[in-house]
Amino acid sequence: MKLPLPLREWLEERVELLRAACADSGSAFPATAQGLALLSASVLASDYAFEQWRRRPELLALLDGMQHSRPPEADDVATLVDGADGEIGARLRRYRHAHSLRLIARDAGGISRTGETLADSSRLAEVCLDAAIASAEAALARRREPSLDRHGQPLRLAVIGMGKLGGGELNFSSDIDLIFAHADPDGDADDAENAMARLGQRVINLLSTNEADGFVHRVDMRLRPFGSVGRLALARSPMEQYYQREGRDWERYAWVKARAVAGDRAQGRDLITALRPFVFRRYLDYAAIDSLREMKALIDAEVLRADRLDDIKLGPGGIREIEFLVQLTQLTRGGREPGLAVPGLLPALEAARAIGAIPEALASMLADSYRLLRKVENRIQMLRDEQVHRLPDAAMLRQRIASGLGFEDPHAFERHVAAARERVANAFADTLLPARGATHARGPGDASHVAARSLWSEAVAGRKDSDVALALGLEEETLASIHALAGSAALRALSERHRARCDRLLPALIASTLARDDGAIALPRILALVRAISGRPSYIALLDEEPAARERVIDVFGRSGFLAEQIIAHPLLLDDLLDARASSAPGKGSGLEDVAIEQQLSLGLARAGDDVEERFNALHEIKLARQFRIGLDWLAQRTTADGTALQLACLADGIAAAAHALALEDVRARERATGAAPAFDGGDGLLMLGYGSLGAMEFGFASDLDLVFVYDTAVTSPVAAASPDTDDTRGFTRRVQRTLHWLTTPMRAGGLYAVDMRLRPDGAKGLLVSSFKGFVDYQGARAWTWEQQALVRARAVAGDARLRQAFAVARRERLMAERDGTALRADVSAMRLRWRTELNRSDAAHFDLKQGVGGLVDLEFLLQYIVLAHAATAPELTGSTRTRDLIALAATVGVLDGAAADALARAHETLLAASLNCTLDLRSRVTLRTPALEAAAATILAVAQRYGVGGQAGDC
Repeated sequence: MKLPLPLREWLEERVELLRAACADSGSAFPATAQGLALLSASVLASDYAFEQWRRRPELLALLDGMQHSRPPEADDVATLVDGADGEIGARLRRYRHAHSLRLIARDAGGISRTGETLADSSRLAEVCLDAAIASAEAALARRREPSLDRHGQPLRLAVIGMGKLGGGELNFSSDIDLIFAHADPDGDADDAENAMARLGQRVINLLSTNEADGFVHRVDMRLRPFGSVGRLALARSPMEQYYQREGRDWERYAWVKARAVAGDRAQGRDLITALRPFVFRRYLDYAAIDSLREMKALIDAEVLRADRLDDIKLGPGGIREIEFLVQLTQLTRGGREPGLAVPGLLPALEAARAIGAIPEALASMLADSYRLLRKVENRIQMLRDEQVHRLPDAAMLRQRIASGLGFEDPHAFERHVAAARERVANAFADTLLPARGATHARGPGDASHVAARSLWSEAVAGRKDSDVALALGLEEETLASIHALAGSAALRALSERHRARCDRLLPALIASTLARDDGAIALPRILALVRAISGRPSYIALLDEEPAARERVIDVFGRSGFLAEQIIAHPLLLDDLLDARASSAPGKGSGLEDVAIEQQLSLGLARAGDDVEERFNALHEIKLARQFRIGLDWLAQRTTADGTALQLACLADGIAAAAHALALEDVRARERATGAAPAFDGGDGLLMLGYGSLGAMEFGFASDLDLVFVYDTAVTSPVAAASPDTDDTRGFTRRVQRTLHWLTTPMRAGGLYAVDMRLRPDGAKGLLVSSFKGFVDYQGARAWTWEQQALVRARAVAGDARLRQAFAVARRERLMAERDGTALRADVSAMRLRWRTELNRSDAAHFDLKQGVGGLVDLEFLLQYIVLAHAATAPELTGSTRTRDLIALAATVGVLDGAAADALARAHETLLAASLNCTLDLRSRVTLRTPALEAAAATILAVAQRYGVGGQAGDC
């Protein structure tokens, strides 16, 4: 770097002074070109370094090997403490100064990047902390017996690093923000806490006492519970109780950066994990926006009062604004996105970018600006080892900092920094500064918004204005709901700030909802939602802050009564709705969905442990969340109707299989508790078969589980295997009953699924569970034609692997049996006519999607006929249970021509889509006739008639 002449002469003079100091002390002066370059760069950057080298010129020789110098390491602690006695403070100060010189040389010489410098500063503080704790513990042990925890182990101080130390991004001359904790003591709690407080105070004194040779680190303990008036060290239980009962928003932000940095790190990590629910909410916590906004306003006021607008840290576009932007994402989403719950800013920023919470371009700009501003901040502090955050006033000092950072012109350097700060300030203003709800939630000044504001104001005041309601076209019942909500105890109980949000939000919701064609349907649902979430300010804040999110809610509530009901009952689902990235995993056909469901269920049940209620909750929550996301995907047209039905079936499979496994676990636990001989000490022995829409993997949002259970005692126990005639069904019956218990027991959201078992052998009169041999014999000898049709859509869902294979073979053999084509056609046609007569709800204006002429059942009967009539000569037809696959297989073996197969596939998609839309909006599957539906039905009917199983259009 070309330096101005005065600065070059000044630098040369200082280097010569250091050369002379080495000569006077007999120390080696840097002898390599790299060592001399590092010396010049370091002296240019730091008066502190110059003064330290003048006092200890022997350290200058280290510059020659600085490229490979060793950072602070945990092994240094023993060396610092051993034999130190009363000298530990001096040792720590010398150690800190030596490594600080290393940090300056590597940073100024371009060896270390900014992130490495910050990480090494953090490691230096951690080593000094551990050494101070070890020394203090030894001193305390000489005076008294150690206090013990509840496991009989000596209590140790757990040091939680906060702020930049917690983030592993400590400034060169920053104080260190600490919280001291320890395990719950066994015995006298006050005595133990007093001992830990004395220990903590000694650690603070060792680090922060300023002697003639300086200090180690400034220590700030104000972030501890109750601040400067709180106990210096607090036990685990009262620490948790404090945050649960009295923790404030700013403390949540502080704990985002918490990290166990010294002492009993295991205890520290456990405490941080225990406090995660306090820091990171399970929902998308948009209420954090207001608190961050208030904190920033206080900081801005102090900046203005102290004339610190050029402060690199706190001024406009400074480091704190970048931290706030990233912390906002962490706090709003961290409970749902574990990857965001990291203390370091840059890792958190990268995690936010990876999940799309912060756009790529914005994340890149923030990362670059952060590195630049932290580098400048560090150089400002390296200058004189002072905790300052603004460029010095003296032109010479500014020139030195600019030159050290590669700028010949200090004005160009300052413009570069100012441009970065301006970019940050603009991003911050776009994201956080304006009270966006105050602007957007009011909406435009059109008549509908004005009327909605007037309506809500009068509702709040308890006055009814029929003219306003008339102008908005409100039904009397809806108007009554608005007044009931405005006067509800839930809204009256809100704080002034949150009530103001509601008063801002409701008119926008009312006007925006009524502006839609389905507004009259959606508004009562929206009002029910607000009532449900009125006690959860975070959700009110989210809808107030995010107009786009508000519109998504209104859209879904207008189009789906099913999803609206789910959200009203379980507001946590709003997180999925308002997460723009929400989309379901691929369907089972990809092989991915099974793994995802199984893993999710396994983790959820593992977290629940042995608690039965928690296991029920885990199953319900997983089913609810996944079904909800599948519904959102369908509404957003991200999946086909066939793909949506497939995903719903995969979900049902996973839940049913989990219930099957839990039932076996229940029965085995009961046997152990009663001392009964184990009925299931071998294999599973029980098979769950899915029929109907479950078997066909074409599930709907309101479908039942059509189940049949079969067993084989030879699989479960050696005794049964030796006596094949044994037919003891009691154990299997208990298991089936337990499976049904898991599936159907009502919780807050109802049962998991309704179960229909009428398709078992002999129907409702038959046994709850049949032997596998009896099931096969029944299918071969006594099953009706309609039961053979049902077998076309039957498959194993859960249970014994050997039985799965045996069932697949038996099903294939039964479907391939030779049949009389004329009799088969007559049976299928007669059953179809009977169902139409009894079940078809169509009329001139409406079409029954399932039972109507040319409806989904006609297509099912057609394909079942084709399989039963042709599988003997075309075994491939037994290879699937799914409608779409069966159509393709029939075309492949030549039973259907290609044009007919394509037409049937399109017709199936049309009817299935209409069916999903009906059930998703809580409507029966009888819908208005449309040209598309008529065309689909005509296609199915025409092909069915070609095979003699369709009947006539008027057969109703």
